[in-house]
Amino acid sequence: DTAQHEPQTILNVYSPYFGGDTIITRYEFQQGQLHLIKETHATKTDLGVMLRFDEGGNVSFMQRQLPERREKLSSDEIERYK
Repeated sequence: DTAQHEPQTILNVYSPYFGGDTIITRYEFQQGQLHLIKETHATKTDLGVMLRFDEGGNVSFMQRQLPERREKLSSDEIERYK
């Protein structure tokens, strides 16, 4: 955290050279530990992923948003996002 107790954030933006959608992934750290991963799509607002972690590094919330539903992520998918 910063001196003002604000979380530190790493922002990853992937934009394919030809076509495709820009994907923005935000990694938020609190007290030196990964606290949040949030992936959004620039043009497809009905797609995305959110993962929140507790103080022990365990997943406390997970969700993949698809156009017609929301679903859980597998343990392999969680590790890939980390």
